Amino acid sequence: MKRFRISIAAGSIVAGLLLIGCAAEPLVAPAPGVVASIGEERILAQDLRNYAERVPITLLASAHGDSARRQYLRSLLVRRLLAHEAAERGFDTTLAIAQQVDDRLRDKLKNVYLREQVWPHISVEKAKAQAVYDSLGLGLQRRLAGIVTTSSAQAEMLRDALASGERFEALAMKHSIHTSSAPGGGELGYVSQRQAAQLGISASVFANLPDSAISEVIPLGQEFQILRFLHTKIAPIEDFVEQILAVLMEQERQRIEYETLQSLSVEFDWRAVPEGLGILDERGAGDTVLQLWLLEPGEAALPLFTYADTAISIGEFLQISKRNRREIKDGVSAVRVADEILRAEHLYAEAARRLGAHEQPEIVSWQQELVEELAITQLRRQVLDEEPAVTSEDVQKFYKDYPDAFRESADILIVETLVGSEQEALAVLDEVAAGHDLLDIAKRTTLRRVGPSDSRGTLRLNEHERMTNSVLYAAVQQAPLNEVVGPVAVEGGQSVFRVIHREKGALMPFLQVEARAKAYARRFQQNSAFERFVEELLVRHKSQTLIYEIELVQALPDSLIDEIARRDHQRAGLPVDFN
Repeated sequence: MKRFRISIAAGSIVAGLLLIGCAAEPLVAPAPGVVASIGEERILAQDLRNYAERVPITLLASAHGDSARRQYLRSLLVRRLLAHEAAERGFDTTLAIAQQVDDRLRDKLKNVYLREQVWPHISVEKAKAQAVYDSLGLGLQRRLAGIVTTSSAQAEMLRDALASGERFEALAMKHSIHTSSAPGGGELGYVSQRQAAQLGISASVFANLPDSAISEVIPLGQEFQILRFLHTKIAPIEDFVEQILAVLMEQERQRIEYETLQSLSVEFDWRAVPEGLGILDERGAGDTVLQLWLLEPGEAALPLFTYADTAISIGEFLQISKRNRREIKDGVSAVRVADEILRAEHLYAEAARRLGAHEQPEIVSWQQELVEELAITQLRRQVLDEEPAVTSEDVQKFYKDYPDAFRESADILIVETLVGSEQEALAVLDEVAAGHDLLDIAKRTTLRRVGPSDSRGTLRLNEHERMTNSVLYAAVQQAPLNEVVGPVAVEGGQSVFRVIHREKGALMPFLQVEARAKAYARRFQQNSAFERFVEELLVRHKSQTLIYEIELVQALPDSLIDEIARRDHQRAGLPVDFN
């Protein structure tokens, strides 16, 4: 059976390319730290290490040592060749790419300015947390239980029953319509005075109703409730200080950012251009959403907002608004939307530029890499535009060659315990090694609450679980049947599991999945075409490409490759075993 794999993200094409052999070890010794060269361009050891850190080894291969090392290098060589080819064809200087780079650079500079110039000034005195703690009455906490009914008469009858000796918990379980608390005898947990007020409980009742006493019938919206407090405690400020400070810090952040933005608006003279607003008022009509085609010739290029020495044209603003799903109907709505999504980004970025942030080496390097990435994407589009459309025969062949892509959800059943830490997971493995059954351990230890209580310790994985528990699903797909596997770092903790049943889903009829098969076949054809193009590039530049084996080994020693692989396998939920 052929293994089916389709790369969805355009950015992953380099990592998944077929890697072709390069020239042999040269006779001339390289400069220290140079692992390879393509003509005059040198690839340094640090370049390769940085690249290896960014590209998960699981996207390249399951190989280790020299094989993985060479794949990392060859993948980087391919990227360099693609960047050169894109530059030779002029993609790196197109207006479209320049605009995309400007937009992303502006956003990056905005974040740099906030991080370096604005956020460091945010601080909150701990005394303010004490004031909030006191004002909200968080110190006094009362454990609350309640019975909620639809009528006052029913509530009074239940209150009489309580006075006659009926148990509060039993009546709550039987009669309360509050679905989340009724199964637990009406218990809602500890509440503060502020939380109690949101439940319709007055400050007087909260302060004066003794523990275990039954309240009068209290309205709760269109419903009615009977309450009692089970316990009263004094919660120290330390229980709330981190939460309070987080809220206060967020409020302070918003205040400082607002004041900074207002100051920059004055400094850089941010303003709306009356003539531009007038054009929007003229072209808009009632509920009509303004579009570029509604403008007269030349109007799209006219300025709508200005600041410093920069103008934002009407056309540019309408395009930005459309990308952000904001409707512009007139000048008033344009000013409002500009304040929401435009002003802060432009002014913060301008302030960052004036401080020289755009000249920082990491920003310059990031910008160059972005240009390359966008140019390679354009190159790929051009190459694929020359490919013919897939035929019906291509689609049917793909369906036959890769049937696993068109099956119904697999039926997988596992015994599993989800525990909070790796130490607990290792303790589970020790118990299993001592002869204890994983299911018995799971019923006692698992944190997972899925399905009925009598099925604790077992988990059925289907299409929904594949999406919500993707790491666990991937690990289960790799695991041998009936062998204990783990620990696997998943959402919520560490998983130890054993696959007890795994059955492929039925193959869906071709007519049912024809549209999907066509899309997959087209993607497969595109990937194959681009791989052929890469092969041609590698062959064309083979005589110019040199690899320095000794420097390569020193740049990516086995220990570093295994460290990267271990990290990426853990993130993907795959088994980690490099012994």
